[in-house]
Amino acid sequence: GGGGGSLSEGIGIDTVLKELLSEHGDVVVDTRTNSLIVTDIRDNFPRIEAALAALDIRTHQIMVDAEVIETTLSKAKDLGFEWGTGSEGTLFTLTPAIGSTKFPFRTVAGIPLVNSKKFAETIADSAITTKGTLDFSQAQALLQALETDTDTKILARPKVLTLDNESAIIRLTADEAVGFATTSVAQTSTTTSEPERERTGVVLVVTPQVNDDGYITMLVEPSVTKTVASKLTNVPATLTTPRDPKTRTARALVRVRNGDTLVIGGLIDRDESESLRRVPVLSGIPFFGEAFKNVEVTNSASELIVFITPRILDEAPSQMAMGGSVGPMSLREQERTGVRQEAMEDSLNLLEGP
Repeated sequence: GGGGGSLSEGIGIDTVLKELLSEHGDVVVDTRTNSLIVTDIRDNFPRIEAALAALDIRTHQIMVDAEVIETTLSKAKDLGFEWGTGSEGTLFTLTPAIGSTKFPFRTVAGIPLVNSKKFAETIADSAITTKGTLDFSQAQALLQALETDTDTKILARPKVLTLDNESAIIRLTADEAVGFATTSVAQTSTTTSEPERERTGVVLVVTPQVNDDGYITMLVEPSVTKTVASKLTNVPATLTTPRDPKTRTARALVRVRNGDTLVIGGLIDRDESESLRRVPVLSGIPFFGEAFKNVEVTNSASELIVFITPRILDEAPSQMAMGGSVGPMSLREQERTGVRQEAMEDSLNLLEGP
């Protein structure tokens, strides 16, 4: 008879039954109807029927609800003094704007530097009598403190239905160019460049197995691959700066209750960058020059967190959503006139409700 077990892949029920048959028995597999035809002596049939009852059971279906989140924690630390404000270090404002307001000064109110040859020639210039306002509210010396900024990004939120003890593979990937391969042909003196690609993105492999007590044992293998700027030096100017693939992965065998959520974390990626701002000339003075320098160190760390919730489905998802079920029909029943129409009407009645 038919059943929920697979008869075509791996060690099927037919293989087990052949070990129970007598020398006169035989088993024929009909994969189209997922059925077995067993012939043997009468006395051996009770044992065969008992084995079929124990082995030919409906395979559980598991809905795997997953969520892959990346949390980024950025930290910026400034050490030293920052003179002025803004990216250009403005010390004051001058109205009307007839002179430089940033250090080192070229001129102030039209007057050249004191060591300039034109100083004596312009000291009596009318520009120095120009009326205006001088605002020193921007003249600041800042010492930055530690700042943090947290950003959370959902990389994937897939749902997949799989059978008991079968792997569910979720891939959200792309082929990203990481460099170029150059090929030269001596005969034609031609050079061609083709991009080298690497598979990047999120890959999640979940293999659930339903236990007798309602718990689910899962083999979980999450993986996230991205590309970062390569640290290679002496890259020819004619070539694009290559990128290196960076992968974070984990593998865990866990046991959870049906409907509970498993959390996998700790996949941390760290990056550090440093930038230097300084006032020309003054920053080069030994010891005192440190007061005119500003070193900014930025540390960023991203953590990958995976949430997985398995749910055992004893019925087809479409039937569960309708709140009822339509009984299975054999091929002979389906061929009967009007049976398909009756089944369709039953399904519509379930959708419409009472």
